[in-house]
Amino acid sequence: MGQSLGQGLIDWRALKQLSDGDSQFERELLSMFVDDTRSNLSELGDAVMARDAQRVTKLAHYLKGSCGNVGIMSLHSCAANLESQARRGDLASSQQLLAEMIGIFQQVQGVLSRM
Repeated sequence: MGQSLGQGLIDWRALKQLSDGDSQFERELLSMFVDDTRSNLSELGDAVMARDAQRVTKLAHYLKGSCGNVGIMSLHSCAANLESQARRGDLASSQQLLAEMIGIFQQVQGVLSRM
């Protein structure tokens, strides 16, 4: 996989380590990530709109882990911030963080479509 594709968005070194250097497996991992994250972001959006801090915490925690696993650290960071804030019951910036997460996710989808 050319590192210029998704440079700064995906930690290719971490993904290559996870895939043991198998570029086809990297694509499969990212594809599974995209499928899973699409539904989780939708659920997260519902939880944010419902102002359900407990559910936001749970979903953000899950997303944080899955993003970290495939090396999408900017999305990991947003999810970690959202989780931390929701844990404190502070959802004031949750819509902004969600919008940022969706934007990053769309970039990841774009990278996957070009792989």
